[in-house]
Amino acid sequence: VGSSDGHQREETLAAYGQNSMALDKPPPLPARSGPASAHALDDDADRTEDQTTRVLRAALDALDNACSDDETNTQSLLAIAIALREAAGKIDQARRNTRTFLQGRGSVLPNDLSDAMRRSADLAIALHRHPERARLISATSPLPSATEIWRKVTDAEQSRSEAVLQSLLEPVSEVTYELVEDPNPASWALDSRSWVVMAPTHVFDDTLALLETLDDAAREQLGPHLVVLCVFDAVRPITADTPAGSDQRVSLGFGYQLSSSAARPALLISPDTAMEWAQAAGLLLLDHTTSPATLAERLVHRSHEAARRRMRRLPEPVTAQGDQQPPIIRADAQGPNTGQSQ
Repeated sequence: VGSSDGHQREETLAAYGQNSMALDKPPPLPARSGPASAHALDDDADRTEDQTTRVLRAALDALDNACSDDETNTQSLLAIAIALREAAGKIDQARRNTRTFLQGRGSVLPNDLSDAMRRSADLAIALHRHPERARLISATSPLPSATEIWRKVTDAEQSRSEAVLQSLLEPVSEVTYELVEDPNPASWALDSRSWVVMAPTHVFDDTLALLETLDDAAREQLGPHLVVLCVFDAVRPITADTPAGSDQRVSLGFGYQLSSSAARPALLISPDTAMEWAQAAGLLLLDHTTSPATLAERLVHRSHEAARRRMRRLPEPVTAQGDQQPPIIRADAQGPNTGQSQ
């Protein structure tokens, strides 16, 4: 019975594909057709190539690959998860841009569709890590059981990752790390969160050197995005809510992202990316006062302006000693009497 149902579903999908290809090709114009017929064909072409249609086709392809009965289909669970998440993102984007409704049926891009695709993608990622948990999927409630499997796998992997960081960073006790929402999560990641390591300036190089000793397996365990931010501790002002001497970590606006392979060095991230990670980690931003880059830029600008003003300023006139005018002698001035008439 299962083989018969699978064969019937393959025939249905094949027929749907043929019908979709036939719809892509408009019928030829009949003889002596007027402008209205030509415009009708243009309208049909526009409808078949609109955003909603393209998104639904992408969703259908992703679902077909995830539920394929083709024994020759060797697509991995990781590739299935990536395709499902990308298709779900396209559905959400199209829903925000367009409002396509069918009478009596509502939106052709419902929220439940993208949510179910994401939960299925989460399950595929979890089974990629732990295939033995596939037996826990419930036939009566597949989506809730899939969510439960993904949650248990995520919690277990998070505990392992934390143990790796704790053991590795033990020599640098001032370093802290936290699991935060990734500003741009990878489509193949188990979770939308990633690790951020916050290292003070005087131990930043040592921390990065320790992280680069990790092998490929450990890097995969920690996730696709592990970021190291350079920070310093700023003492908070004493208030009723903060005791004396308490401090808050401030991001200096730069950091590195650990490469997925031990053969490649860590990558320097841009200041904008560092700011996004700092915000995700709840750090204070130096840009709220003045960043080092801004200070340097302003200093160079002011130095140029001061030099320009010095060059434009005329020197004070200098009078030579021989050019000084003789003093004026008044008539009543005391002096020797020559006895000659004036």
